[in-house]
Amino acid sequence: MGRMSLDTRKRVVSLHIKGYRNYRILAALKEDGISVSRQTISLCIKKWVTHKTVLDRPSPRWGEPAKVSMEHRDMIDQAMEENDRMSAAEIRQLILEKTGADLSVSTIKRARQKLGWVLGGKKYTQSVCNRETRLVWCIQQIANKETFDDVIFSDEICIEMNANGKLNFRKVVRDEELDDLNEAEEQEEGTCEVNLWAAISKRGATGMTMFEGTVKADFYTHKLLQPELIPFIQRVYPDHHRFQQDTDPQHMNESVAAYMKQHGINQWLTPSGSPDLNPIEMIWTELI
Repeated sequence: MGRMSLDTRKRVVSLHIKGYRNYRILAALKEDGISVSRQTISLCIKKWVTHKTVLDRPSPRWGEPAKVSMEHRDMIDQAMEENDRMSAAEIRQLILEKTGADLSVSTIKRARQKLGWVLGGKKYTQSVCNRETRLVWCIQQIANKETFDDVIFSDEICIEMNANGKLNFRKVVRDEELDDLNEAEEQEEGTCEVNLWAAISKRGATGMTMFEGTVKADFYTHKLLQPELIPFIQRVYPDHHRFQQDTDPQHMNESVAAYMKQHGINQWLTPSGSPDLNPIEMIWTELI
């Protein structure tokens, strides 16, 4: 008899709140084809009554202090301010030496992200000029009960690395002026830029292509769409698909449009200047 799923635990608590006794909860679950023991139900209810949660490992753990204290957060923030290429492993060693706290690298990464430190490269801003268009588009999707089941979201990103191969981070400031966000930044000496292209969907993701330089129409069709997107569509979406891409001039080129039509790529247009309408924009950090 396996562990209860989260949905089953929620159902147990719901029935408990309605006044069901354990044997009635057991019978109700059995009618739904769910096999659990009365002891498991009792433990689930006890956890709910004591801790007001049905999760396995809430954070922080019950009665224990948070892994990352305010002192640790300040140290992480200060370290990144002084050196935005500092790795999580280096920060971990710094905290260990100064405080004796042995935090994991993954814990450091999560804390750094919560403090607003993200990989350098694209700076996402919401477009001011077409807010009405974007709002109307979103309302239409809600009205149509859009599920995006057949949509393939694509994007490119530029990753800056220094000579030692370390990633460059920047801190997101939510209230920065758009003009400041869009200012061109000088590339520091000893750094290089690598471009990545990929696409994601509810059925999975394409491969990731790494390349240098800017994307031209011919390169886009023959080096990105042909080897990655088209096989993915044929393998994963043989029935129907919609392909979303940004409105970069090279993507909207007539030759690209003709290529996509010839190879059965169904383009799905979204409002221009809308990175927040493309989920891949939000998870590049996770993908790389």
